[in-house]
Order: sequence, then structure tokens, then C-alpha cells
Amino acid sequence: MEKLRKIIINQIKESGPITFRDFMELALYHPRLGYYNRAVEIGKNGDYYTASNVSRLFGRQLAKEIKDGFANKTTDEPFYIVELGAGSGQLAADILSELGSESELNEVKYIIVE
Repeated sequence: MEKLRKIIINQIKESGPITFRDFMELALYHPRLGYYNRAVEIGKNGDYYTASNVSRLFGRQLAKEIKDGFANKTTDEPFYIVELGAGSGQLAADILSELGSESELNEVKYIIVE
């Protein structure tokens, strides 16, 4: 973290003030030191838990709601599920695992946006 801080400070010294967007770009996506470009452990000794990491029951409950939505759809279009910031992918795995046993749900398209 200290190395990235120095990089950001040096960039400001060299080029002047930076935008919030540029700051976040460095903080999250710096090739070596950005948050999303390093291994992150989830749990007690690492990063925070989200609902999708705490219990598989969360994904199962969402799958039940998705099944209800699918049952009520009125077109032949695919049924889209969009997850923002999927992290470890645990929520997607839990939802798809629960939906996988339902043959009529083959039209489901799961999209992850990072």
C-alpha cells in the first residue's frame, strides 16, 4: 500500500492535481499494486465478506426468486441475470447450481460485470 501511495504522490508532484477518476484507476487497477490486480484473501485475515460469501442460502434464495421471475416472463427472449462485481464468483456458482436442475431454465443467460 505504501508503494502505491508513493506512486500517486509522485504523479501529483510531476503533473499536478489528478481527478478522482484517475486516483481510483490507480488505486484499483495499477498493474502491480492495484486492488483488483493482486491476490485478495477473503475472511478473517483478509478482505471483508459479502453476503454471497457468507452462506450458500443467499444464492439459493435468489435462485428461487429468479425461478418465479422466469415463470412469469411473457416473451421467448432469454432470461438475463446480471451480477455486478462478482468477486470470487461464489454467488454465481450458487445461483447456477440451484437453477441447473431446472431444465426449463436453459434459456438463462448469466452476465458478470466487473
